Amino acid sequence: MNLKCIALVLLIAAPGVALANAPMPPAQDAKIEQDAVQAWGRDHADCEEWSDGCVACTKAGCSTPGIACTPKETVCRPK
Repeated sequence: MNLKCIALVLLIAAPGVALANAPMPPAQDAKIEQDAVQAWGRDHADCEEWSDGCVACTKAGCSTPGIACTPKETVCRPK
């Protein structure tokens, strides 16, 4: 009886363990945030470098936001 209980627990837990090790898809929120910061730069053509505290952008492109970053108001950074 005890062996059957252990087998049952392993059978139930195995799919959860397999899913826990699966890679997570990229967060859509990060992509939306980066697009918003890039759009700010297009609307402020006189600014060469801008940031919302999470993503830093130049005319060439933007950095990747940190995992636990809370964006603030986008502002032009001084040179």
